Amino acid sequence: MLVDCRTEAEWTYVGVPSVEGTVFVEWNRQGGVRNTRFLDE
Repeated sequence: MLVDCRTEAEWTYVGVPSVEGTVFVEWNRQGGVRNTRFLDE
């Protein structure tokens, strides 16, 4: 399992891992706001 906790902006700028079945969930939202639904997502 690979957990990629970067922001959406980082995925866009740097890129995403090439792994089948990847689930994208942000640890923090833009502006550094914590994603309180991280575990649910």
